[in-house]
Amino acid sequence: MAPFLAHDALMRLGVRYKWMLYGDDDTLFYVDNAMKLLQKLNPAVPLAITDNLWYRRDRQPRHPHEDAPRCVSCNTTSHFVETSANLTGAPYVPPRTCGACSVELACMPYKSRRPCVGAGAHGGAGIIFSRALLEQLSTDSVRECMKGKLRMSGSDALLSACLWELGVAFTDPGMWTERGHDMRYILFDNRALRMPREAIDGLTQNNWSPEKEWVLTHMISQHVANRGYPSPHHTGLVMHELVNIQRHALQLLEQYKAEQALLQA
Repeated sequence: MAPFLAHDALMRLGVRYKWMLYGDDDTLFYVDNAMKLLQKLNPAVPLAITDNLWYRRDRQPRHPHEDAPRCVSCNTTSHFVETSANLTGAPYVPPRTCGACSVELACMPYKSRRPCVGAGAHGGAGIIFSRALLEQLSTDSVRECMKGKLRMSGSDALLSACLWELGVAFTDPGMWTERGHDMRYILFDNRALRMPREAIDGLTQNNWSPEKEWVLTHMISQHVANRGYPSPHHTGLVMHELVNIQRHALQLLEQYKAEQALLQA
């Protein structure tokens, strides 16, 4: 309920906003990178944005999953997703849209082949909601939906299930999809390249790559995983340090580029 209650409170206070970042207490958002992504999107369109979705096809559920029913935004992808997605032979190709992603639209590729079941957002990776989405769905309708799903495995699964029931499917920025589901290009909690610490190591040990640079300058969030630390206080300290590491890595990147330009001059 948190994002909907927060929206109601902001409306009562007369606060204007465009986007709401939603995650667990151990979700770290890299706000500057998030702002770069959101500049390409319209907050007046109802959007629930993430590329890290739980889904089960044949075996155990996993995330991120290339077959998770979703849409890909036309505003953040530069290639035809259908072409690159087919390179992997994936049975599901998400529709590309410039507008809202409805359940009906996300399920279109599944028609006549298999049942279309909603995907679940990974709470630790976070979600970004547009103001239009939180205005479209009333707090009462979400509350009534949740009352009937109290045995869900977690708040992220509960929220995802109610969004789906109310007709909303997730919008994927599409960077990993247009690259043939290459997990190095996941924006929300990228685990394929452990950033930003790996960025520091790469720059200081002459082990850099375009993929590391891309993730460092584009990653939206990181799940710090509270269970791996003695207390929430320790987790908070780690999150604070990760922000400092990312800033330092960006500074090193600029220095590295400047040195490379001098060498090539």
